[in-house]
Amino acid sequence: MRAPAPLTPRDPRRPHSRPAPRSRRGRVFGAVVVLLALMLAVLWFGPRLADWSAHRAAVQAVASEILGREVQINGEIHLILLPQPSITAEKVKVNDGGDGVRMTTGALTLNLSLGALVTGRIAVTHVELNRPDIRLPWPLPGGPDAIEPPPWLAALSADVTHGTFTFGALRVTDADFSIVTGGADDALAVDGTAKAGGRPWQVDLHLSWPSSDGNAGVHLALATTAAPNTKLDLKGMLNGDGQISGQFTAQGDDLSAFIAAPPLGFDAQGQVLADGRAIHMTDVAATLGSMTTTGDVLLRLNGPQAEATSTPRLSVNLHTPRLDLGPWLKAFPAASSRGLPLDLSLDADAAIYGEGLLRHFGVKLSTSSTRLKLDALTVVLPGEAGLSLTGYYDPQAAGFSGRMQLSAPAPLVTLHWLAQAGLVPDLSNALSGLTSLAIDSHLDAVPGQVALTQIDGLMNDTTMTGGMVLTTGKPAHISAGLAFARIDLGQWLPGAWLINPPRPDALAGQLSGINADLQLSADEVWLGGDRLDHALLDAAVDNGALNLRQLAAQDGGMQILASGAMDAKGKLSSGRLVLTAPHATPIVDLMPPSLRDLDTDIWSQPLTATVTASGPTAALALNLQGNLGDLSFSAQPVLDLMHGRWKGALTLQHPSARRLMAALGFAGGGNWLGEGSLSVVADAASDGSNWSVSPLTFSLGLIHGSGHLAHQVKAPPDERRITGALSFASLPVPHPDRQDPLPLELLTGWNATLDVSAGAITDDLTPVAKQIRANLDMSDGVLRLALERAAFLGGNVFGTVKLVTADPPQAEADLGLQDAQAGQSGALPAWLPTGLKVKGLDGQMTLSAHGYSLDSWLASLSGKFGFTAGPGSLPGVTLAVLAAKTAPAGDKLGEALFQGTTAFDQMTGAATLTQGELNLDAFGITGAAGALDAKGQVDLVRGVCNLDLALKPTGAPAAAAVLRGPLQNPAAWMVASPG
Repeated sequence: MRAPAPLTPRDPRRPHSRPAPRSRRGRVFGAVVVLLALMLAVLWFGPRLADWSAHRAAVQAVASEILGREVQINGEIHLILLPQPSITAEKVKVNDGGDGVRMTTGALTLNLSLGALVTGRIAVTHVELNRPDIRLPWPLPGGPDAIEPPPWLAALSADVTHGTFTFGALRVTDADFSIVTGGADDALAVDGTAKAGGRPWQVDLHLSWPSSDGNAGVHLALATTAAPNTKLDLKGMLNGDGQISGQFTAQGDDLSAFIAAPPLGFDAQGQVLADGRAIHMTDVAATLGSMTTTGDVLLRLNGPQAEATSTPRLSVNLHTPRLDLGPWLKAFPAASSRGLPLDLSLDADAAIYGEGLLRHFGVKLSTSSTRLKLDALTVVLPGEAGLSLTGYYDPQAAGFSGRMQLSAPAPLVTLHWLAQAGLVPDLSNALSGLTSLAIDSHLDAVPGQVALTQIDGLMNDTTMTGGMVLTTGKPAHISAGLAFARIDLGQWLPGAWLINPPRPDALAGQLSGINADLQLSADEVWLGGDRLDHALLDAAVDNGALNLRQLAAQDGGMQILASGAMDAKGKLSSGRLVLTAPHATPIVDLMPPSLRDLDTDIWSQPLTATVTASGPTAALALNLQGNLGDLSFSAQPVLDLMHGRWKGALTLQHPSARRLMAALGFAGGGNWLGEGSLSVVADAASDGSNWSVSPLTFSLGLIHGSGHLAHQVKAPPDERRITGALSFASLPVPHPDRQDPLPLELLTGWNATLDVSAGAITDDLTPVAKQIRANLDMSDGVLRLALERAAFLGGNVFGTVKLVTADPPQAEADLGLQDAQAGQSGALPAWLPTGLKVKGLDGQMTLSAHGYSLDSWLASLSGKFGFTAGPGSLPGVTLAVLAAKTAPAGDKLGEALFQGTTAFDQMTGAATLTQGELNLDAFGITGAAGALDAKGQVDLVRGVCNLDLALKPTGAPAAAAVLRGPLQNPAAWMVASPG
């Protein structure tokens, strides 16, 4: 093998005179050095070989020995001497020699100096590389020395077409540029175009010769050759350790072309320090659009293991006084998986989003090719709501999953801003009762849907747990499963609802546009001063249609269950309400005042009630079935809620009227009703102000009857009155305990005018009066009974009775009797103290009393009465004994006098009642046997009498006698004998 040809001496223009190191470390000149070494090997064997491809192995061996690394030529080798000497090798590969340099190329052409060849020298004048793939380490292992050409090589130029260069982790493709080495000013100058980051760039690079301190100047200018316009200028020094330090400036029209950002123009400057691991930009001052920022940027070129193939990672730490958040939220998350992985720490004194001002905005995040990790996001939202987010964002699914903490002292202000910003639908009407909110929950958000799960928080100062899903769009939809400790419905329901609940059609209208699926529970639910326990609501709302799957609650011991459905027009179907309770006290407040204030234990009876409902608002059909103890009730009304009216059948039943009266507080007087049940059947109707019951049939023990009632409102509005007629088959006389209070409070609050009739008034099944007709009027606590007629003792009773529910209650009566007779067809009633027989009895009396019981009425009874009658007979006295010629004498005469009867033609009497005592002002009978006059007192309270009798027999002298003792059996004796 021949010795190598003499080498071309160093270019005298080269300012640097230090000999280049010959070590393998100093042979790193990139692709140019490798290509020249390969060409040298070929030229070495060229003159002696005609078939270059046949000597491929020899050429590879010599080239490998010179370069100190393995060289492979996998294609053909061509040599051209004229007109320009050149050699071309195809499919060349130079393997890594331990310094990180390796190359493959499709074709390598080396132009040689013809004059040098004639004199026996090899001088390379130009290099052409076609489709090379050159991999160089960064930093260069030899620092600035690595840019020096080998001593056997003079200055040259090279052209690269369609090349690919890899500098550490930086990859440049489609490179078309020229390289000049060994110049007077620059050790290396590169000028051309290439693609990096998917964009075409104009590249202008100048590396100066190393100075005496081992540093070399670097000037890199990059500019895009297509829109958006972008420029980068770097000036610095390359030191012996392979580090570059200096300053940079950058500007461009569209930041989004390079990083995940909105399409903003940018202008930045700062310091730069680059080594094999990272490029660190400090003291960065940048303007992004109209936003000014300061901070630093770190580009990590290698991973933790310093592998050359590691993916570069960008770390950015910025501060800005003011951030327009909208464009960044629109662009950044979606583009975060593209481009370089990023670690971002950004804080802003204020941020603008929508029409709201956000304060103390701060975010720390990191990106990758698959997701964005949000380490922390904190901000104060409008309404002074503090928000904190951590989690992960998936750009492909456009979804976020993480943890959210929110503390909102004025949540409606915050929700209003969120609705204006388009982040949530406007829920201000549905959440009008929300006064404060603090939650810690897991957040999952995808386009059109936000889900909060594992909620643990406070709402209006009450604990809240569960989860909810909010689907945005038109219409929006909310699904919620939440549990509360306490809910005050007064805060949540419209005030008008508490006074006048909405009709189904109005409710459907208010629910229009709302789509929700709710499962809500609360330990306590308050409405005013009323409390419900263990409440549960399971319902769905679909644009006005309501599906109430279950509503459950406890009111005291009462269980409440409800379900049903309502369509968007307010039509109900399958509506159902069930009430069960060990006692009915929870519903007492729903009763009319007259029943609510009733002193009774009926409300302590077990209650069951079921109500079903179906139909439209104008014809809502209800079916009510229930029991209150043994009292069963039912109703089938049809409601016209549009006009506030209803009509339907009503039924009340109880197996024992006496037990019912006892439960109502009439324990002492229930026996007079006899054995029998309660039954009330009626057809009723109401328009809200007026109502009617017709027909009405009823039975209460021995009381049976029918009738009709109506309630009408006349002008002025306070003139409310019940009118109608009641007809009784029979009315038993009550026998209340004389010491028990009379239930006169039942008359309070009624205004009524009724026609009343009865077939008979009975006492222990014995008729006392028959064919009774009267008019009853009640108003302002006063009952007036105008008795038209009542068949009594064969005659007619008429007059008025008045009861006043004052304090104390008062009673007045003004009654008359016409053409009555007594004792003609049998014994007198048991309540009359004598066996009097009389015809043509006429009388008149006025009475008054006051008090709370029968005893107090008798004790206060006052008035006067008078009567005339005849003919008849008076039992217990025989006037004829006094005129008989054979009349006995002494005691025998008295005994004979007070036996038998005395017929009379006329009887008259007058009496006065004062405080329960009857003063017999005058009493007398006249007839064929003579006359009898009586005066004295009768104590009605104690039932005793004190009477003086004046006896005037016909044809005989007058005599006197007295009656003393009980009315039923007084003692009688003579006090003055005749003559």
